[in-house]
Amino acid sequence: MRPWLVLLIAFAVHSTNLSSQDCRSLAAELKLPQNVRSGGNPRILRWQQVDKTLNELTRRLEGLECEFTFGELFRTGRDDVLFPLSNSVIRIAPEGTFSGLPVFTKEGHELGTFEGRVRYERSGGLYAAESYSLYYFQYRDAEEKIESVGSRLLLGDFAVPWTELVDRVAVSTR
Repeated sequence: MRPWLVLLIAFAVHSTNLSSQDCRSLAAELKLPQNVRSGGNPRILRWQQVDKTLNELTRRLEGLECEFTFGELFRTGRDDVLFPLSNSVIRIAPEGTFSGLPVFTKEGHELGTFEGRVRYERSGGLYAAESYSLYYFQYRDAEEKIESVGSRLLLGDFAVPWTELVDRVAVSTR
């Protein structure tokens, strides 16, 4: 084998291990998995805590190649909770993360199964010159029709079962 090829392979293995170590270090620094409180009936994780953790993590992941599941980011202490689908959660999670999961309202009514996310632009209005992107999602109802939750802000009004989400990818920079 050529010496330069051996060096290239050694560098690739070293940089992969370094990136993996950086991801573990970041997780330790952020004290992941974070304990997240729940409330309501049915019990839904606090969307404010979820958003804060996800937004901080994605901000700090710049330049790293990492992947985290929801279970690596959050700890609930209960299995009978729902996980909130906020705008940040929908934006940050990789496409397909929620596909096929049952979607519930905050009152516990099952709407159908998650179908996909939709991105839309909102203008900056009077105070901001630039527009910004927001996300909402669509679900398939019992009659197999695709419905939309609309372009309102998602602040814990919809959720999916934690037990079905825990092993799915929450954040990936790969």
